[in-house]
Amino acid sequence: MHSIVALPNLLQAATLVGTEDDEKKRDYVKAMEFYQAPVEVRGRHYMAEMVVTVAKDESRGLDDIRVFYNQKLKGRTSSGAV
Repeated sequence: MHSIVALPNLLQAATLVGTEDDEKKRDYVKAMEFYQAPVEVRGRHYMAEMVVTVAKDESRGLDDIRVFYNQKLKGRTSSGAV
């Protein structure tokens, strides 16, 4: 639950680390973006990995809609250094 509350801050602090085509080939998905951001949980430092879908809705004339898709914490990092 804490990670959901922290999500806006995580996304703002995140660094884009990659972009890929949608492997499911959905018409409304332009790309999948992969982000990383340092996060501290109970005094321990982790790297959060997030996936954002870049979508479009042609019926509404909307393009480059970014929708949060998924997140996970990846391994502890050394004390404080991320």
